[in-house]
Formats: sequence, structure tokens, C-alpha cells
Amino acid sequence: MEATSMDRHTANRLRKRRGVALRGILITGGLLVTLPLIGWLILPRLSLSSEESGPMLATVTRGPFVHDITERGELESASNVDITCQVKSRSGGVAIIDVVPEGTMIDPEHCVPENAIIPLEAILQVEQWREENGFRIVGLPTPSGLPPAESIDTDGSRTTLTLAASEASGPSGGTSAAEATGSQSPGPAGSDGRASGGQSAGGGKVADSNGEGQRDTGPSAPSVKGPSVLTFEDIKDKMILVKLNSKELEDQLIQQKIVCENSKAAVEQAKSTYDTALIAMKEYLEGKYQEEWQDLQRQLVEAQESHSRAKEYLSYSQILYSKGFISDNELAANRFDVTKTQLAVEMINTRIKVLEQYTKEKMLGQLRADIATAKAKLAAVEQSYELDLKQLRDIEEQIVNCTIFARRPGQVVYANLRGRYGREEIVIEPGTTIRERQAILRLPDPRRMQVNAKINEAKVALIEPGMRASIRLEASPDELLYGEVIDVGDYPAPTSWFRGDVKEYEVIVKIAGLEENPRKDLRPGFTAEVSIRVAEQADALQLPIQAVLEHGGKYYCIVPVGDGEFEAKEVRVGLSNDKFVVIEEGLEEGDQVVHNALKYRDKVDLPEIQQEASDELLAGGPATERGPAGAAG
Repeated sequence: MEATSMDRHTANRLRKRRGVALRGILITGGLLVTLPLIGWLILPRLSLSSEESGPMLATVTRGPFVHDITERGELESASNVDITCQVKSRSGGVAIIDVVPEGTMIDPEHCVPENAIIPLEAILQVEQWREENGFRIVGLPTPSGLPPAESIDTDGSRTTLTLAASEASGPSGGTSAAEATGSQSPGPAGSDGRASGGQSAGGGKVADSNGEGQRDTGPSAPSVKGPSVLTFEDIKDKMILVKLNSKELEDQLIQQKIVCENSKAAVEQAKSTYDTALIAMKEYLEGKYQEEWQDLQRQLVEAQESHSRAKEYLSYSQILYSKGFISDNELAANRFDVTKTQLAVEMINTRIKVLEQYTKEKMLGQLRADIATAKAKLAAVEQSYELDLKQLRDIEEQIVNCTIFARRPGQVVYANLRGRYGREEIVIEPGTTIRERQAILRLPDPRRMQVNAKINEAKVALIEPGMRASIRLEASPDELLYGEVIDVGDYPAPTSWFRGDVKEYEVIVKIAGLEENPRKDLRPGFTAEVSIRVAEQADALQLPIQAVLEHGGKYYCIVPVGDGEFEAKEVRVGLSNDKFVVIEEGLEEGDQVVHNALKYRDKVDLPEIQQEASDELLAGGPATERGPAGAAG
């Protein structure tokens, strides 16, 4: 019984909800049908009442007329010192480890001389000292924490690495740091592949290029005075602006040291081979050849002596044979001895001739070839060694370029790069990858600040250099600055693809008064609103621009004449802007005209446009030249 009562109560609640929902649907549908009907009935009446009350009128006023073109732009410096990445291009560039905060002021005492050379050893000493004393590598150390020079330990791993590299490449004159202006400073080595200290990279003596002697590679005469080489004491209290990742370069330095040592060993081996070839030639000419020649001369003397004795004995034997003391066989034997000794003399003379004309020349040719080959190999390995040393010095220079010192005073501004959509494509911060010669920081000149505004192509023709302008910064909207247009772009500025149909031109407005009173609070990147005064007239009659109607190349205003009647009155117009137009002739001060002239165009009689002129405009030439309208040909 109780369950049946509960079911009946639930069913009543469901019926009530359906009723409420149905009423809501009906009310909503009724409103959707009724509201348009009410609008259709009421709006014409409101419009009719508005028309019955008469048109809105505009009064001709007299006063100053100005035409300003107002656009937004961005504050920039006309002269920037770009601090660029001087680390040579590698795959992916080099990452920023640390950078000074944007807006940091660089005082002259924080800068190193622009043309000074900072050796790698001094940089590593500064970094090691700052790490040991808890300072940031980038920026300035605490002045009270500066230690004396003798307290710096140069036996650390990184310093030892650099010293070892310096020993491999000779006493270096130092490697330049990254220049603030983006220029590459001179390298540490001379053009002959030797270090600037005057010693050969390998030390000792190296064969001369002609292969006939040796040249000393000891200390040379003092060189011409060049850029100063800074020490740890010189740079310990200077500002480091940017620290780039040099880990990969330090690994390359170790590998290149090994390559240089192998090249040095190859040079020594080639030098030994060349010296051996020179000694072999001297050994042959002054030793073996002389020994063989002297031995043949001895044999020749002995053979000639034997031949002379054989001839004397033959003469004596012939006397004995004529007296019958010796036989025919003995006489024939003595004659044979003469012939044999004669042949021996001739054979030795032939051997001497072969030695002097053939054997000597053959041996000298072979020895000369050995010398030339050894000389060529020595030159090749020396050049290879010089190239390896050059690459070693280049790696050292790149490591130096990873630490960028302040070289000019100014205020630091990050060289962020914006993309087509207004987003920051490159944001200068730790971890950002930088390419070679890409700007990292900029030091703007506060005496040459300007606004770069983009003006639509419909207005840019009105702007000329020399026009006055007023500037209001969003950072200080209550302050009004003044300037002058100094440049109007000849070509459209790049735009995004979805605004390709909009052409805008860059107009540069120079801010006045900063040469004598530079302001450090004007930071590049500030958004500015620029109003350029393109025209002005001190006393002029003027009307709202909607009150003037153009018809057939002439201008008219619609004047009410009473009883709902209107007439068109021709006027001559002058200057105009987006709101007002100057009336030069046709109206007087205080006259009233219809504000929205275009709406009442059909209520007045306007002169008909001459058909001849209309046809001429349509055909592109005078009607008399085309003949009657519709005629063939």
C-alpha cells in the first residue's frame, strides 16, 4: 500500500516536469516568432520618425586645421654596436651558457681595450679564480674579492691543458677574444707557420726550403709593436658579457694536440731521412768514389810497370835467341807476356773510364733522386704540421671567442629576433643556440634614438622627410616627445602571408634633443605612437568629411531650404584628413549643411555628367576619335 502511494507521487512529479518543459518550449518559440514581428512593425516607425524630424546638420566652423597621420611603431637606435658570436660555424651552432641581464650598464672602467689580445691562459685563470671564489663567470666580480696575481694556481686541469697546447705550438703571442664590433682580430701566428714568439713549433733546427742547408729556429729579432697582450691582472676586474659552451672545442683541442705530436714526429723522421740522403751523397763523392778511383789508379800503375818490364825482357830474349841461348818456345812466351800486360793496362783504363763516365753519374743520379724525394717528403710533412698547428691555434682562438668581454660602454639589449607572426624566433637566454656572426647583444647609442613606424600605402605618399612628428611611448604615456621624419622607405616592408595584400612602408622618425641630453630610459623595443604632421592651416573653414559629396569630378554640399526640400551647392575643397575637409569657396562660417550628404544624394538635382566625357573615360580616348557610338570599326 505504501509502495503504491510512492509510485503515484513519483508519476505526478514526472508529469509536472513535462508540463514545465513544454511550457518553456512554447514560451521560447513564441518569443522567437514575436520579436521579429515587433521589429518589423516598430523599426519603420522609428525610421520614419527620424526622417520626419529632419536630417542631422553640420555647421561650417573656422579654426586651425591639422592633418596628422598616426601609426604605431617601435623604438630603436640608429647606431648599434652589435656583439656577435665569433665562434666559427659548426653543426647546430654553439649554445649560450650564461649572459648578463638585459639592461645592464657597462661603464668604461669595466671594458678591455678594443684592439687588445686576450690569451686563452689568462681567460682560464679568470674563470678558475671566479669559480673558486663563488663568483659568476659572467658579469663583474666583487671588487673586494680580487686576489693578487701570485695566488692564482696555474696547475689546474684546464690551465695545464692550455699550457700543453702552447708548448706544442710554440710560445704564443696570445689569441684574440671576440670583437664587440664583429671583426676578426689577427691570429697568434705568423704567415710562415711559426708562433709569434719567433720559435718554430717543433723547436730545434728545420731543413731550409731549398734542401741544401738548415735554418735556425731560435729567438728572432723583436717584432713590430702590435696590439697589447693582456694578462690576468688586466682582465680580472673586467665585465664578461656572454659565456658560450666550449666543452666540444676543448675536446677537439686535446685531439688536435695528439695530431700535432704525430705530425711533429713525422717531421723529425722526414728530416732524418733527408739528412741521411745528403750524407750518402757526400759519402759517395768523398769516400767510396775516391776509394774506387784510387784503387784503379794503383792497378794501372802496376799494370804499366809490368808491361814495361815485359817489353824489356822481350828485347833481351830476342838477343839471346839470336845467339842461340834460348829456344823458340821461350821467345814466344816472352812475347805473350808483353801482350798480356798490354791488355791489362787497357782493361784498367777502361774500368777507370766506366767509373768516371757511367758509374759515378749513375750513383749521383740515384743519390740526387733520394735527396729530392726526402726533400719533398720533408716539405710535405712540414706543411702538414703547419696546417695542424694552424688548426690547433684556430681551436684555441675559438675557445677564447667563447668568453666575450665588454669592449665598449653602453646599456645591454638582447638581440632577440622576431618572426613573421610577431613571435620571438630567437630569444637570448641560457641554452639558446647561436650561429656564427649572429648578434647576441646590442649596445644602442642613447644619443641617436628613433622610431620605426609602418605606414599604409594609402598614406605613405603624403609623408616626406623633414616633416615634424610627435611621439608618445606606452612606457610613459604622459610624456610627449618630438621628432622629425628622416627617411621614408622606397619598398614595402615584409609582412606575414595572411596579410600579403596589405602593403606597409617603413618611416623613420628621429627623436630630437638627445644629442645634447641623451636619455638612458629610452630603451629599444618600446612601443610608440607616432603622429606625423603632414599638413596644417592656421585659419580655415572646415566641415566633417561626410558632409561633402563628389559628383562628376566636382564637390557639393546638400543645404536644406525648408519644407523638407534640399539643394546641392558646389564647393571648392582644400586640405583634408580622416575627419574634416577644408572649404575654400562656396560656404561661409556658420552655414549649415546635411551631415550625411551621401544619404540625401537622390533628394537633390545634380548636374548631369556629359555623355561625351563618360564615353571618353570608358573607351580610353576622345569620342571624336572613335566615331559615333555603336558604329562599326
